[in-house]
Amino acid sequence: MFCCSRDLTTNCGEDDPVPPTRVNTTERLADLRAEMGAEQFDAYIVPLDGEGRREWISGFTGSNGDAIVTEEQVWRHYKKTHN
Repeated sequence: MFCCSRDLTTNCGEDDPVPPTRVNTTERLADLRAEMGAEQFDAYIVPLDGEGRREWISGFTGSNGDAIVTEEQVWRHYKKTHN
């Protein structure tokens, strides 16, 4: 049975320890969202790149996927490849 004491956006419970690699991106996202509003963008895609922009803006790590920033959320989009 699913336990409802976990935050569905972070998959963390109230008593879970803070991961040592957690990055606080609150101010970065607020700045980006302000620019998005000024330019009337509904979403902004931050691709995985060698510069580390996706991790810088979202905190997402890993070797696959882009970040999609909206006014309310940040999504990770995974690219599927077919052989």
